[in-house]
Amino acid sequence: RGVGDESEKTHGKLGQMGGIGKTAGLAIAGGAAAAAAGAVVAGKALWGMAQDAAADEAAQKRLALGLANTTGATKGQVASVEEWISKQGTALRVTDDEPRPALQWIAQSTGDVTKAQGLASLAMDVSKGTGKDLETVSAALGKAYDGNTGALGRLGVKTKDAEGNALSFDQIQKNLASTFSGQASTAADTFEGRMGRLNLMFGEAKE
Repeated sequence: RGVGDESEKTHGKLGQMGGIGKTAGLAIAGGAAAAAAGAVVAGKALWGMAQDAAADEAAQKRLALGLANTTGATKGQVASVEEWISKQGTALRVTDDEPRPALQWIAQSTGDVTKAQGLASLAMDVSKGTGKDLETVSAALGKAYDGNTGALGRLGVKTKDAEGNALSFDQIQKNLASTFSGQASTAADTFEGRMGRLNLMFGEAKE
């Protein structure tokens, strides 16, 4: 063969090697870019989880301080309340972000942890039964406990008898329990409630 043929073959091989090298370089660069993008996504996810955990911790501390100030709750009682909140989440498929402020609202009025838990449970039933948000219902119940039933009346809750006489808080509470009993647990057993449970599990896992 002539020198030209060998030279042409050599150039061809070098061209192939160059192409392979270029492809490999692009692959490495692409992999590095993907890794960098993945790191950014993971970093954002971790940051979001950290924020969720920080918010949850802050909410726990607010409730603990609120209960200590309004009811004189001990650390043991606060721990028991947090356990109760977790159980509500499991049974009723609600996030702990909902019962905490509800409980705190009512505790300010009752000054008693046990009474506050009972009324918070009632508030969850009324909330699901009326479609009103839990915090609004809880605030209205707390005001009604203090003797101001106007907020409950604006929610459509009966606060007077047939003669127009104001009902006592005990009577209102009994009527609400009779009307809305089991609404929260029923809502939890719907498809929407079960999907909410999945979201709750993911949210708690993130925290």
